[in-house]
Amino acid sequence: AATSHFDDFKLKTSEQVTHDGYLYKQGQLLRQWKQRWFVLDSMKHQLRYYDTREDQNCKGFIDLSEVESVSQMKSVPGALKRAG
Repeated sequence: AATSHFDDFKLKTSEQVTHDGYLYKQGQLLRQWKQRWFVLDSMKHQLRYYDTREDQNCKGFIDLSEVESVSQMKSVPGALKRAG
């Protein structure tokens, strides 16, 4: 079975998960919006994402220790709109 360098980021009990939940992220190749399970780990300063809540294999992460600024966008062209 093929492995990726994200295999090192499997969820462990020693992690400090402060927030988690489903968000949408834009894919790199086709630029489509996909729902992913995100986990914010304040101990490792990472925002990791998975296919589903049950998935143990990390698909990718954002190293928050390198973030210099964050801004909120009112809307994103092509993003899914919340129903209801």
